[in-house]
Amino acid sequence: MTLKTLADVRTLIGKHLPAKSRAKPTWRHVALLLTGAARGEEDAREVSVALQLVFQLEGVKCRPQ
Repeated sequence: MTLKTLADVRTLIGKHLPAKSRAKPTWRHVALLLTGAARGEEDAREVSVALQLVFQLEGVKCRPQ
């Protein structure tokens, strides 16, 4: 899955991530940052950094672009 927009990240979390994973504090933090960024309260780069860290912690291989 290619993540280019905040909506893409929202789709990943809401539709592709199992509920058990969404309940983890790391993913909840990403979701909070995502909501803040969508509202203009957070920088989208914060979402990107948090997402990359969670991917590393969970052993998900990704290619930042």
